[in-house]
Amino acid sequence: MNTQDIKKLMQVALTAHQEGEFSKAIDHYQQVLALKFDHLPALINLAGLFKKQGNLRKASEHYTRALSLDKESPELWFNYGNLLAQQGRLGTAKRAFRAALDIRPDMAQVNINLGNLLRNQGRRKEALECYDKISSSAHLYPTARANAARVLSDMGRDDEALVAFRPALNVQVNPSNQAWFTDLANSAGRVALRSKRFAEARDFYSLAIAQCPGNPELHNARAVALAENQEFGEAIADWQRVLTLNPGHANAC
Repeated sequence: MNTQDIKKLMQVALTAHQEGEFSKAIDHYQQVLALKFDHLPALINLAGLFKKQGNLRKASEHYTRALSLDKESPELWFNYGNLLAQQGRLGTAKRAFRAALDIRPDMAQVNINLGNLLRNQGRRKEALECYDKISSSAHLYPTARANAARVLSDMGRDDEALVAFRPALNVQVNPSNQAWFTDLANSAGRVALRSKRFAEARDFYSLAIAQCPGNPELHNARAVALAENQEFGEAIADWQRVLTLNPGHANAC
């Protein structure tokens, strides 16, 4: 084995990887593994590239080989868990996520992904426990609170859901999260309206409208909340806005 040859091959592979020349990168990573079958960075990078290309079988093979060399990497367990979830191997994915958390319990994204997986399986209480583990100082805290709010709403625990929605919506809105924020504020408005907390519903819908002022459904929902809160002038103004945006809207006619 020539260490210098491996070093040169890895440099070419890494450069090609960074520049998006994935076929070239794969070829050179494989040449590295032909010289040194247990080269961990080459295995990990190959697994990631195969996953990116949709070759989940090969990605799984390389993650498994990498984990046989390093079982103490939480990032490796996390990436493997994501791949397994993508393959539909949900039981194994949960074990991989939990292996990552056994090593590093404060990995926010792992807790969120595990929580999402559990929620999709209907295991809401366990999902909520995952979201609740994320501290308020974590940058993913708003996402965790948003997911917790949706779970609490699914469970009929509307008062707690509304509490969870508030920190989730206390974020700077930008083009990358605008659609997420609008949908979340709309969801919070629906929960508040269902709970007959009309002023809160109005305020949540207003947050959504600020991001999407041309959506007639948001204006109609806020009009309902305003009318229920006996703010009739504002409700009429919103319904008029609905008809301007959508003249055939049945609820506003």
